[in-house]
Amino acid sequence: MTSPHKLEWVRTPQQARSRETLERLLDAAEAVLAEGGLEGASVSEIARRAGSSVGAFYARFHDKEGLLRYLFERFDEQAEATAVVALEPARWDGVPLREALETMLRFLVDVLHEKRGLLGAMLTRMPTLPALGLLGDRLLGRVSGLVLALLRARGATVDRPDPAAAVRTAVWLVFGALELRAVAAGHAKPRESDDDVAAELAELCVRYLGLVEPKPAKRSDRRPPRPKARPRTSTRQTTEQPS
Repeated sequence: MTSPHKLEWVRTPQQARSRETLERLLDAAEAVLAEGGLEGASVSEIARRAGSSVGAFYARFHDKEGLLRYLFERFDEQAEATAVVALEPARWDGVPLREALETMLRFLVDVLHEKRGLLGAMLTRMPTLPALGLLGDRLLGRVSGLVLALLRARGATVDRPDPAAAVRTAVWLVFGALELRAVAAGHAKPRESDDDVAAELAELCVRYLGLVEPKPAKRSDRRPPRPKARPRTSTRQTTEQPS
């Protein structure tokens, strides 16, 4: 049985079957980017991986830059859909906050490692694509709002003057650190293990935000004592019977 706390990347549903070829091209482009980076992502190789043709590629994109814009927009859309599911408060009922944070961060480590080729392309193209920065900022705001809503739903307090700004900063720090780590991992093996990174980032968030979660109320197995019954008074007098 699948654990209710297991997180998965959300692929948003497509409305028309005509987009199937487009999705195959995008998936193939991500795979090629992960293996050889932006410079090694040729149109012919992307089309071959997609089981399509160069003509089908250019029927949908003017050039490789057009393909990248589609990839960036799809990543943003899927990342937001994944965050909505992952940060649903009911999903983490009964799970200590620190454990929930570590689980989510460990999942994020895996996702960003898988998307490392796309992340590298995004970092490379960001100076020439202002819209890319806007996409990232909108996603950051959306995820930060979901994190704050999760904390409030659990009754956790953020010991910072401006909780919303502090949560946004924490999310920004986490995403930035893990994105750079994922991209760098394509050139050199990280020194720290994925589990250690998730644990340390969870600690960073807890300490920076000053997170305090209320302790669950203890249940008592003993029944509360019943109130003593008051003695009943009667206006009738009893008559002793002779022995």
